[in-house]
Amino acid sequence: MEKSVKTMHDMIIIRGVPALVVLDVKTFVVRGEFVGLSELVSFQAARVSELRARGQEALDAFIAECREQDRHPLKRYGDNNEHYVLEDVYAELKVIAEQRGQTLEVFVKEQKPFAFQRKATAFEELMLHQRKMDMQHRNATEAEQ
Repeated sequence: MEKSVKTMHDMIIIRGVPALVVLDVKTFVVRGEFVGLSELVSFQAARVSELRARGQEALDAFIAECREQDRHPLKRYGDNNEHYVLEDVYAELKVIAEQRGQTLEVFVKEQKPFAFQRKATAFEELMLHQRKMDMQHRNATEAEQ
């Protein structure tokens, strides 16, 4: 018996901060959670096309709050809190970039949600289908006007 997929996972980098992204395939709600920040910062969108904007809004609000409270937005660790969690995350991303023949900087700049340079996942194909359907609907609506 084949196990049904309830969620799909991916990653997106928004303003240099990675976020883990999960799609609930039943509700089609996409939820994201930033990695390496001093507090939980999450966001959600009904469409993948809205994901980056919702993430930027959440990140901007968090950074503004940190500035108001004069505290650092990044999570620290180590005996004397001398390291940041993002240092380790970016070390892992560097390995992925090198496997793709890219520098870390190029990998981060080119990274788009659900659009790595690899074979499309079932989730990505599903989102592409949704975007095509949205475009057809938009075009039909504009033609009626």
